Amino acid sequence: MNISIGDILIDLVKTACIIVVFAYVFSRTRLFSAVLEKQFTLRNSLIIILLFGALSIFGTYGGIQLPSGAIANIRDLGPVVAGLIGGPVIGLAAGLIGGVHRYFLGGFVALPCALSTTIAGLAGGLLYRINRRELPPIWQAVV
Repeated sequence: MNISIGDILIDLVKTACIIVVFAYVFSRTRLFSAVLEKQFTLRNSLIIILLFGALSIFGTYGGIQLPSGAIANIRDLGPVVAGLIGGPVIGLAAGLIGGVHRYFLGGFVALPCALSTTIAGLAGGLLYRINRRELPPIWQAVV
């Protein structure tokens, strides 16, 4: 089976679009309003961790299997966004959910993928801290 870069890109964009719809719906909730107002209760934090950890898992399954056995996906998107809106602890926890899940799927890239997902959540959280607990501009988040 010959998979082109265009096929991979289209599949990843489809998965990203589903996550964008989720983000739009999430942005209309009271929980999101509380997060924007910096009201991080234990309940709010756990909900964010679980939601974005689940998005990380969805990003894994929404990926495309490459001939080498690796999976091209957007798994790191969930933990990064969790870190950007909630800080390093929330990003790290969401990253651990996605990373542990990926690790147990196995394969020759299981450990590096698990570590990168966890580190991505932590990096998003550190950017949140660097920006003095404010959402970063879009260009910073993309970089």
